[in-house]
Amino acid sequence: MRRLMVSFLFLGLFQLVQAQIGRNIVVGRDPVVSKTFNLGTFTSITSNTSVNVYLRQDGKQSVEAKGQQNIMDLLVLEVKDGTLKIDFQPNASFRTKEPVNLYIALAQLNTLVVSGSGNVKGESLFNASKQLDMVLSGSGNVMLRFEAQELRCAISGSGDANLTGDADKYMVAISGSGDFLLDGHPKNK
Repeated sequence: MRRLMVSFLFLGLFQLVQAQIGRNIVVGRDPVVSKTFNLGTFTSITSNTSVNVYLRQDGKQSVEAKGQQNIMDLLVLEVKDGTLKIDFQPNASFRTKEPVNLYIALAQLNTLVVSGSGNVKGESLFNASKQLDMVLSGSGNVMLRFEAQELRCAISGSGDANLTGDADKYMVAISGSGDFLLDGHPKNK
């Protein structure tokens, strides 16, 4: 039995090594640069990455990224059906000591999906006209101030939703290890 377990262990290790052979790992060595993106209008954001996102509500939409140039070359931003999708190129593998930060200003935020390890921080109060939907399925945390008629939040990962705000109705579902924290009224914070 012990021999069988050792064989499975070596087989798993062999497969892990094989998966990495031929795969280029980009090491972040370039200086930190800033890049502005001209994108279509969006009211929803989906982040599948380790990118840290800083949000502010503003009538003029803008998207700016800061990070090491060779890592930012792997970053893919796409707007489809009113949703900004933040991702890296398929099968991209990299190491960096400098984080990639994305600074986003948008007029309206309706939906926020965080399925990566990057954190999302609101730098202003977000007034949602009706409802604000959040889905956290990764390890990234969300810190946001808001006002909405309805807040819906689903947490299935280890990320925390640390919110300051007010809504007439709350719907919260937690099936992961993440926490939902709600504090006071946003105008008082």
